[in-house]
Amino acid sequence: MRKVGESRIARRYAVALFKAAGGKLDIYFDEAKHFLEIWRREPSFSRLLLAPHLLTEEKKGFLERFFKGKVEPVWLGFFGLLIDKGRIGYFPQIAENFILLSEEAKGIMRARVQTAVALASKETEALKAKLEKKTGRKILLLLEVKPELLGGMVVILKDQIIDGSVRQRLNELREQLLAVKVA
Repeated sequence: MRKVGESRIARRYAVALFKAAGGKLDIYFDEAKHFLEIWRREPSFSRLLLAPHLLTEEKKGFLERFFKGKVEPVWLGFFGLLIDKGRIGYFPQIAENFILLSEEAKGIMRARVQTAVALASKETEALKAKLEKKTGRKILLLLEVKPELLGGMVVILKDQIIDGSVRQRLNELREQLLAVKVA
């Protein structure tokens, strides 16, 4: 579990990067997702950047050799700053925060959808269209299969939870039955 201070630090760096992106937000957005994917998919990448025995200049040199001319130059400076400040370990949280800020600026809202079984593509598209109409924003669906729901679905939009699961309905029915006084 992340500590509150870690979230604040990641958010502060993400906001700074968001401001630096300016008119190139789409490029930075794609590159942030790419770097985050590399960080998660290639443990050797993060291990190298986190290695305490390597000098900061060695870490920066590694990044420059691999990414110079391939990504926006600000990224190399940004990674260099994180390395210098001992904050490179925060990169995944920074990238996640930056991606969320970028999605917000682009009018995209995430909707986490939990279902007992996987939705068919037609159902997914219909749900997405319905949520886009309801919110007036473009929706990015994050689908999860949770068999314990028994049926139906749970939709989580920011801080709003719409629980239409069979499990929830059964819980409500149980509460109603328990509330009835038996004569």
